[in-house]
Parts: sequence; structure tokens; C-alpha cells
Amino acid sequence: MVQGNTSEVIRQDLERFWDAKLRRARERYIQASAELHSHMLANGGGAQPPLSAGIRRAEAEAFADYCRVLATFTELVAMGKLPDPERDNVVVMPGGCE
Repeated sequence: MVQGNTSEVIRQDLERFWDAKLRRARERYIQASAELHSHMLANGGGAQPPLSAGIRRAEAEAFADYCRVLATFTELVAMGKLPDPERDNVVVMPGGCE
């Protein structure tokens, strides 16, 4: 019975870890998105290409990270699938979250 309790404790620890990571990724995405929107509004909907490209890239990277963490957290909680330690940090998403 000790094995069952240990597994449950490990699972709960993993859930807490990934939940905290998900919250941080979401906050980074919200911040990057707000910065992009503020920049676009300040430039009348248009943006200066070099600065805009960097801000857009930061927003896209924050969104990709949020989606990756969300997918990992969902797999862990909903399916009981442990995160793959070899999983890349970057996800290519043509149309949204994976």
C-alpha cells in the first residue's frame, strides 16, 4: 500500500508543479499580448516593421510556450500521462494550440 500512496504523492506534486508552470506561462502570454496590442494602438493599428516584428515574435513565442505547457498539464491531469523529459520547448503550431 505504501507504493500506491507514494505514486499519488508524486502525481500530486507533478500536478502542482505543472499548474504553477501553466500559470506563469499564461501570465507571460497575457503580458506579451498586452504589449503587442498597446504598441499597435499607439501606432494607429500599424506598426514600425523592426520594432513590431520583435514584439510580434515575443507574443508568438509566449503563446507557443503557453500552449505547450497547457498540453502537458492536460495530458498529466486528464489522461495521467507523465511529461516526456525529451519533449522540445518549442511547438510549431500553424493554427493555434497543439
